[in-house]
Amino acid sequence: MFTQVAGTYTTAAQIMCSEYSEQLVAQLFEFLQQQKIALPISLNFSGLEHNICNSSIQLSQLQIFCVTELDLSYTNQNLAHIVKTFATKLKSLILIQSQRQSEFDQLFRLTLDQLKYLNVSNNKFQEHQLDYIIGKKSALQLVLLDLSYCDLTDSDLRKYSVNCTKSIESLNLSGNFISAEFLRSFLSQKVFPVLQELFLSNNILENVSFLFKMVLKKLQLQKSVQKVNFENLVQALVNIKELKWIDLSFNEFGSGAEDGISQLLNKVDFLDVRGCGVENVSERKGAILMK
Repeated sequence: MFTQVAGTYTTAAQIMCSEYSEQLVAQLFEFLQQQKIALPISLNFSGLEHNICNSSIQLSQLQIFCVTELDLSYTNQNLAHIVKTFATKLKSLILIQSQRQSEFDQLFRLTLDQLKYLNVSNNKFQEHQLDYIIGKKSALQLVLLDLSYCDLTDSDLRKYSVNCTKSIESLNLSGNFISAEFLRSFLSQKVFPVLQELFLSNNILENVSFLFKMVLKKLQLQKSVQKVNFENLVQALVNIKELKWIDLSFNEFGSGAEDGISQLLNKVDFLDVRGCGVENVSERKGAILMK
């Protein structure tokens, strides 16, 4: 009855529920409640229009332990009630552009001991709500955190807690209003000791001095470093020893950037310079995207 396909972050079997009727959602929950399923399940309710909590389902009476991934993006669902039902084993939670941002503080007060992957992109946080995600009020130990396109500023991120950031390996801050000066202290190894992947697309950065002491494997700076001196950018990137994947696309570097691009090509396995005005660089198959 319920189709199983590959999950997003783990090997969970994914069930797409976005167009399920109230009756079918109720049947699904009953199925998950009754079956002794060993395989982890991913539930995707993204865009679901009717409210799960208004159906015949009594969420407070359910105990479902097989759900490890939950997507409630673009919905008006009662977040805390739904997440609480699956909290015991939940590893991945996606809340892109939620219509219930006002419930975030209540939601993240829940005990989410197993949660490792959190995507809250395209949400506008109310005052102090970030405290429950990366601040002193948070008990989360995340591996991946996506805060992209949340209109965050330096002051929004200043109240971080190292207890929350110390486990993060992948961080997405794209599409915000964060200064390079703040990033210099915020992205230090003391704050993010195991960070390997950083996404900073669509931020207007004045310099890249924050990169010089970083240890990264993957870096995305799409449309972010047009105001940065190109030689300084190349030097900073070359100095990151473990860096193997770089996205510099849609930064207009202009003529004279070819030597620097060639220098980066000798270092990394993948380089994206589409829309950068770069020409006459010998392409290495699988390593560079220019068009």
